[in-house]
Amino acid sequence: MLFVRCLGGVSHHPAESVTAADVGLAIDAFSRAVEKVADA
Repeated sequence: MLFVRCLGGVSHHPAESVTAADVGLAIDAFSRAVEKVADA
C-alpha cells in the first residue's frame, strides 16, 4: 500500500485531493524501494 499526503488529511472521501508534486514524491519513494528489493 502506498500512502500519499492528502490536502487537509482528508482520505476515503469525495473531497480527497492530492497535488501532482505529492504524487511524484510517492512514485519516487516507491521506485527507490523497488530498486532496493531488486538489488537485495
